[in-house]
Amino acid sequence: MTAIRQRALRQRALRQGATAAGVLGAAALLAPAALAGPTNSKADVVVIMDESGSMDTEQAWIGPTIGTLDSQLQAAGVTDARYGLVGFGSSGAGELGRSIQVGGSDFGSASEFDAASGSLITNGSDEDGYAAMDHTLANYSFRPDAAVNFIFVTDEDRDDEVPSLTYASTRSALVDQGILLNAIVDNSFFDGSENQALGMDSERTAYVQDGTGFTNEPVGFVGSGDGNTDDDYVELAFDTGGAAWDLNNLRAGGDAATAFTNAFVDIKVEEISTQPTPGTPVPEPMTLALVAGGLAGAGTLVGRRARRA
Repeated sequence: MTAIRQRALRQRALRQGATAAGVLGAAALLAPAALAGPTNSKADVVVIMDESGSMDTEQAWIGPTIGTLDSQLQAAGVTDARYGLVGFGSSGAGELGRSIQVGGSDFGSASEFDAASGSLITNGSDEDGYAAMDHTLANYSFRPDAAVNFIFVTDEDRDDEVPSLTYASTRSALVDQGILLNAIVDNSFFDGSENQALGMDSERTAYVQDGTGFTNEPVGFVGSGDGNTDDDYVELAFDTGGAAWDLNNLRAGGDAATAFTNAFVDIKVEEISTQPTPGTPVPEPMTLALVAGGLAGAGTLVGRRARRA
């Protein structure tokens, strides 16, 4: 359930219960537990990075950016984040995905990730992003009480090296494990006024550059990309509740690159800190409706008793 939907239900419950002070008191007690999103303290983040020859800019960017992300996650209360790194598209055995040790293990600290990112290579050619995600799912263990995030980075659409891996099967594998995907890809995005955007989230909110910062603009839409990038990766990120980003803003350098990084980090902190974890039940719409309905019924009953008195 999106934060927008949660807020709407909370406001409706309060309006329906506003006929009596007692019901408002009950709403104040019940609404936070029933309606508020989770606040995570743990995160397992895996970067899945294209290792083809054109990816040197993104590879140099990712280490320091994870450091910035970690600092802001700490400030937001996510104090136990760990980071993994998978390369894909390199020649030989690593073509479909290779795990890169971070501090001597699958996961490590942000500073250990920065050091490990120096092991990424740029001699690959064919890149199958679904195979890389499948490799990550098969070789990494995630904590049930941690927000699990994949940051997928490539400048090409999918090379179908493993035909058995489809959009549907990959989506199902991610969603079933509660994994939120962000795709940093060669694809354009626009706001409702057709201004170029840095990226866009699953609610179709576009993030538009404003100097070295950004603004949130509703009613964004997806533009063109490399080959089938939209169908392969952008929609997959949206289907998991994540965002998609146009890496050409990063490659532009200057203020555009700074704005891109600032937007990406800010949105990632919001996503990770509030993302439902695999071990945390999330209130369903029917449950929330029952809570709201119960408050409304209680308000009506109290109002009738007050009128009788």
